Amino acid sequence: MSLTTNLLLHNNNISFHTPGHSNISLPIDLNKFDTTELSYSDNLLTPIGDIKILEQQLASVYKTEACFISTNGATNCIYQAFYALKSLGPFLLVGQSHSSCYNACRTLQIKAYHIDKLEIDKPINSDIKVIVITSPNYFGHTKNLQKISEFCTQNNLILVVDASHGSHFQFSDDLPVSATIYADLVIHSLHKTTPVATGGSVLCVKKPYVNNCVFARKMLHSSSPSYPIIISIENMLGSYVKNANTNYHNIKLAIEKFSAELSDNYKIEKNDDFSRLVITSNFDGHKLIDELCKNYQIDLEMAFKNKIVAIVTPYNYNYLDTLSIALNSIKTLDSYVDNDYPCTYHKEATLLEFGGEVEFLPVDVCVGRRAFSEIGFYPPGVPLLYSHDILDADKIMLIKKNQEFTFGLVNNTIPVVK
Repeated sequence: MSLTTNLLLHNNNISFHTPGHSNISLPIDLNKFDTTELSYSDNLLTPIGDIKILEQQLASVYKTEACFISTNGATNCIYQAFYALKSLGPFLLVGQSHSSCYNACRTLQIKAYHIDKLEIDKPINSDIKVIVITSPNYFGHTKNLQKISEFCTQNNLILVVDASHGSHFQFSDDLPVSATIYADLVIHSLHKTTPVATGGSVLCVKKPYVNNCVFARKMLHSSSPSYPIIISIENMLGSYVKNANTNYHNIKLAIEKFSAELSDNYKIEKNDDFSRLVITSNFDGHKLIDELCKNYQIDLEMAFKNKIVAIVTPYNYNYLDTLSIALNSIKTLDSYVDNDYPCTYHKEATLLEFGGEVEFLPVDVCVGRRAFSEIGFYPPGVPLLYSHDILDADKIMLIKKNQEFTFGLVNNTIPVVK
């Protein structure tokens, strides 16, 4: 019997337990599924019934030893993974890691290095024990995980992959190979590309790190997990898996048709995940998605520079014609003016600095100060500068110009080292 069936079977029970809506006052679908740990609903942090079966099914689908559901989002899975491995030795964060990776290192007091690109034909610092890769990124580009995995095996390194945007890969032969085939630990943000409620994610784990991850989830996950999110994961496995391969083939054909119908104002950026539709133009990307929302009632995932990004799923690909008609009808819009971002680059493995006391200062008075934590633009959520980097005038100007898209600020102030 599934968790969904069990909750529906007891739907008319009188509730004298948390949550306080007592299965009465919420919208009807939430009343059915928003519950707590009962004799028939299992317990996410110590699963022995339907949730345990669901996690075993996820492990089978993703071809890994164990899967641990989180209803707190992929950020929580990253913290769990990092906590599980932190005693092994220093981490190397490669390329464009999400801000949560740096926050996890800071919070868990992990010694960590960063490097822009991992060159597998060159040796790395001998004290590094864990490699952290992001694949795919926001724009559907993947890393060669097979070669990176071989490099890690040869050098006795643990490979962690933040595949938050690649949880759908395992369901289609037309998509790249899932990171779970190559990595020791993989983070999937299920809700980003599969029909799972927001916050639904999973940490996929290979031996011998299973017990460490069990303990990490008990330490770090909320003791009040969202049952509607768990139900959505169960429903995804129940129906989505059966039809996903055919559906993604249809998506691929629909995107090919969409590309042919676009005017010369737009180009489709080539990437590894065709369902991550990246469209470039001469228009300012933020202006373009604002126009699509305001005048055409179309919402896209993100804009960055002159790019706009649409996540195409089995549930929206039939609307690609509507999107192409809307884009082709937009003839005039503010042009994108390309500006080089004065990012910090780490061509060699560079030790990151965490710690110290923090103070919060207005943006204008931070020139010459050291950032306490990472600051960048979201999306794509990767740092413009790192903890203890010096804030120069160019970076301050860029932050001010893009303040509404900047992560790392606190009430419009910058956290700096005191």
